[in-house]
Amino acid sequence: MAAVRPYLRGVRLLPFKIHAVYGGHGHSLPVAFFFPVLAMGNPVAVFYLTPALSQREREQRRSMSIDNPLFEGKLIRLGPVDHEKDPEIVSRWTHNAGYMRMMYTDPARPLSIWQVKKKLEELEKSIEEDKNLFHFRIRTRSDDRLVGFAELSWISWTNASGYVRLGIGASEDQRQGYGRETLNLLLRYAFDELNLYRLTALIPEYNLPALALFKRFSFVEEVRRRLALERDARRWDLLQFGLLAAEWKERQK
Repeated sequence: MAAVRPYLRGVRLLPFKIHAVYGGHGHSLPVAFFFPVLAMGNPVAVFYLTPALSQREREQRRSMSIDNPLFEGKLIRLGPVDHEKDPEIVSRWTHNAGYMRMMYTDPARPLSIWQVKKKLEELEKSIEEDKNLFHFRIRTRSDDRLVGFAELSWISWTNASGYVRLGIGASEDQRQGYGRETLNLLLRYAFDELNLYRLTALIPEYNLPALALFKRFSFVEEVRRRLALERDARRWDLLQFGLLAAEWKERQK
């Protein structure tokens, strides 16, 4: 620790040592030295000195900051449904059989703009009434373009658990890093903001990009429903992956 002169240009420092400064969440900072600053005998300021933090301690301090963005990454941001602009774009996505088969286990079918509007209205109603669904639209930060959706659903508040799902609509927007950045924001929101303990993801065996993405974020295969799905006269497994809050936080270190 650097030495401090007790007298500096007409002001006097009165050392007052305390052994720990508590930073919340059960964490304490290193020993700190507080210096009330007196000028003409009157207190005018206070400053303190602490030992330098290690790299790991600095990273932990940053991870605890409430200033970390919840809804924005470098490439995308999470936002609400735009009922005027979104239906036309989502309708185009539904005409892509590959996207529909990756995202849904129900039979794929194209939807009109009117049908999409109706589904979005039903979604908003479910969000307001059920209180266990958080749905976001994924938009690019550069031009505010809709590229996908993300949601936390089937939340059991009693058990602090829920399900996670996301999708990138147009083929040209896939493999651009949007899904990776979205999942990172979604996990932070689930574990830090909603205080959930575990998340579950259901992924068809044939959705290889989704399997790679969730494994990258330390999701663990927990259940394999053998031959639960059929596509093009072939049976596929439906996989259940899980992630615990402690596992996610360990990954952040």
